[in-house]
Amino acid sequence: MSTLSPERWQAASRYLQGRPITEFCDEQRLTIRQRIELFIPVCMAVQHAHVKGIIHRDIKLGDVLVAISDQRPAPKVIDFGIAKAFDQRQEAYGELDRGLASRMSPSAE
Repeated sequence: MSTLSPERWQAASRYLQGRPITEFCDEQRLTIRQRIELFIPVCMAVQHAHVKGIIHRDIKLGDVLVAISDQRPAPKVIDFGIAKAFDQRQEAYGELDRGLASRMSPSAE
């Protein structure tokens, strides 16, 4: 993480290869059961972020990439660009309801 100014910051992460989860499922012709099994780690990742106080705020199917790792599909949640960190003193739901319309996807506005 590097500082641009006192009000702005930027973060960089490693490049993740993978296909959007919907494309991966369609290409692999996964059954409904297999799709649900693939989605369970996605739910666990989002829940882990929530436990750590990070709310994604704009998760879309394109924000879940699937790559093959050790010959198994490995989903990864990406693009926490407008994520919000909360601590115990903040009221998360009130903050989420307001959002940042200028930075939300058209589907979220």
